[in-house]
Amino acid sequence: MDNTNKSTVIARKAGLTDKQKELLAQRLSGKKKSLNKQRIPKRNATKTIPLSYGQRSLWVTWQLDQASNAYNMSGVLKISGELNKKAIKKSLTLLLERHEILRTCFIASDDNEAQQCIQNEFELPWSEHLFSSDLITENQAKNLTEKFAKRPFDLENELPFKACLISLSNDEHQLALNVHHIVADGWSLTIMLNELMAIYSAVVTEQPITLPELPIQFADFSVWQKSWLDSGELTKQLAYWQTQLANCPASLPLPYDRKRQPQIKKINQTYDFYFSGTLTQQIKNLVQQSEATLYMGLLALFKLTLFRLSGQSDLCIGSPIVNRTKSETHGLIGYLTNVQVLRTKLDWTSDFIALLHQVRTTVLAGQTHQNVPFDMLVDALKPERISGVHPLFQVKCTQQAALPDSYHFSDLEMQLHIDAVDESHFDLSFDFTDTGSEIAGVFNYDSSLFEAST
Repeated sequence: MDNTNKSTVIARKAGLTDKQKELLAQRLSGKKKSLNKQRIPKRNATKTIPLSYGQRSLWVTWQLDQASNAYNMSGVLKISGELNKKAIKKSLTLLLERHEILRTCFIASDDNEAQQCIQNEFELPWSEHLFSSDLITENQAKNLTEKFAKRPFDLENELPFKACLISLSNDEHQLALNVHHIVADGWSLTIMLNELMAIYSAVVTEQPITLPELPIQFADFSVWQKSWLDSGELTKQLAYWQTQLANCPASLPLPYDRKRQPQIKKINQTYDFYFSGTLTQQIKNLVQQSEATLYMGLLALFKLTLFRLSGQSDLCIGSPIVNRTKSETHGLIGYLTNVQVLRTKLDWTSDFIALLHQVRTTVLAGQTHQNVPFDMLVDALKPERISGVHPLFQVKCTQQAALPDSYHFSDLEMQLHIDAVDESHFDLSFDFTDTGSEIAGVFNYDSSLFEAST
């Protein structure tokens, strides 16, 4: 076991209650069957397929504004080399064949509940812009990819995945991909990219595709999730959050530059910055000594900053969680991410180490109660609703995975460019990435509330 994994295990054990430690000991000794060993079964093919709890909230949001592109996940693969255009199109088709969720439509039923409808016969949503005597310029390509990324999805009548190939020359290409959030999350994008490269390499060399067989499809997960949560697990986990978030503040009074106007569209802007290599190592040493993770340390630091800026000691921060505790979900493309509300009550007479320990305990407890969908939590808690204010939290903190600068496969070099989101979902988001030598940070902020200088 490497030091990082060992540190994570120690941190998790340190935050457990006596009862949880006893249960862990039972599982390790084999006296009680571990939940992760209980397999997700394949669904009965004759049954209707419900939306997962997370998908349901996105479906409702889409119905309210079907022309919105707020939940488009788009990016551009800039490819250098002699790309086989037929092979890349075939590779994408094979990717959709492998993952049912990418060829699924979402149809409303008579009871106002949507169902997943897998399209076994489909045609890849594909478009091409090829160079001719008049070469496509970089600016023209940028305009094409921006329009492509902003095109909304008709979730009822078209697939939630689109591809567009732009060739600037024989050996310079841009492959734009657009997928709706209802069928993918950040974890999914890494799977999608790695499998696309593996499939393309096999196709162009006429070799068998060696990807491991998927034990389940996302639809199997959706059916299992509903059965499992409805059996009493949801009630148990919800009780924890009702206690944890009882009487939490309705909003966080940040130093806004402008008054909130609910009718104004939230335009997202970003501010990038870096922690130096020396400071990054100091932070890592500090959290390791406290048996915490880097996320816990940066979250505690962020909360301390917000406390000093707002003067509010009771802080609720949104924290996305991958929600892939079952091994069968590790290779799935799908929307499994959930958002937790991590609450901390700061004591201005205490020190940072005490705050870090409190944050660590809260994070670990949240991980053992991570299956309650956020929308269901809002319905249960019924917080005070303020027009234009996100319920339960207005600020988010996320640790992003570090991606390579470039990829090499089948005599091609590829760089990934993720499109920035136009519309801001929160007042302020702090996202950071551990690059190894330093921490790269970015603030995503609602420019209708904040000036860039602030």
